[in-house]
Amino acid sequence: MNLQDLETQCMLSSTLATSIHEGAKLLHAASYSLNSAWIGVQDIIQCKTFNPIYSTFVHSALCLDGVGGLTWLFSTSIFLVVFAMIMIMFRAALYPVKRPASLGMLSSEDLPDTDNGATTETENASLMNKPVV
Repeated sequence: MNLQDLETQCMLSSTLATSIHEGAKLLHAASYSLNSAWIGVQDIIQCKTFNPIYSTFVHSALCLDGVGGLTWLFSTSIFLVVFAMIMIMFRAALYPVKRPASLGMLSSEDLPDTDNGATTETENASLMNKPVV
């Protein structure tokens, strides 16, 4: 719509019609800029843009770094288990085996002489350290 038609149809003065016409052009330019910006944002967030980025990061994180990390985790766990078992084995071999003496499992010759009541602490200690056969 031109400026003359706006003045006659709306019965406006030329200055008022000019300001309305300039405001309409400004509104049109702003809406056009906003529309083109929105189209640009839509192009950026489309799947074809994010899919290669996502695939690269996920493939790199899970398939390469994840497998490498699990390999290190497994190998150090095996290393720890093997050396812990060796440590437990050597610690168990360091001390003599002590078996508790139970009267039901001792033979008659291992029992102390109770006729004279002369059972001493050393006899009881020697009974505690004898292996059960």
